[in-house]
Amino acid sequence: MTIAVRPRFRLVVAGSVEEQMERLRLAATDPRARCVHRVVGHHVDITVIPEDRHRWSPCIQMELRPLEDGTVIDGLVGPHPNVWTFYAFVNFTLVVVIAFGIMIGLV
Repeated sequence: MTIAVRPRFRLVVAGSVEEQMERLRLAATDPRARCVHRVVGHHVDITVIPEDRHRWSPCIQMELRPLEDGTVIDGLVGPHPNVWTFYAFVNFTLVVVIAFGIMIGLV
């Protein structure tokens, strides 16, 4: 059994990509939603507004693709990209420090 750190989902919904994009835009612009969205082509990012954002706040990335009889929504749920950048930087720094430590230890 594995636990996904960044779970993925796939939905098949009725309607065209444009209809689904409009539904997402309307839902994200609702003042009660308290979220920020960014749309680039058929890609949608939805995050929590900066005032309510924490390290553990989710970010949803969705890609919409047309099907013959509907739309496929491929999604990814995870922390905000800033968190992943910090995580990658910390891991890279640890690897460099360990590598230098091993080199100095071997010399």
